Amino acid sequence: MIKKSEEFNRARSKGKTFRNKQFTMNRCPNGLQYSRFGFIITKKVGKATVRNKLRRRLKALVRERLDSIEKGFDFVIVPRPQTSELSFMELEKNLDHIFYTTKAEVKRR
Repeated sequence: MIKKSEEFNRARSKGKTFRNKQFTMNRCPNGLQYSRFGFIITKKVGKATVRNKLRRRLKALVRERLDSIEKGFDFVIVPRPQTSELSFMELEKNLDHIFYTTKAEVKRR
């Protein structure tokens, strides 16, 4: 889990950015044997309970996919405001889509 602001800033400034309708994701190499994740959920998404619910859902979805996600990267996931209105299944579908986009980018190299 990414917690320090300088780690977030490094991933956001030096990393590659991917977008879809619901998320913006930054991916940056971290030099470690495992990947780390951070979530930036702004007040535009909703009140604290809405933001915390969305964060819990995203953490659960990422935890389920840890084995299939490439190692050695920091990922910063920023949901857009309308993301809080999605069902769990729609959230899962959109998150899978953005992870698929990052994998396709890696395979092209």
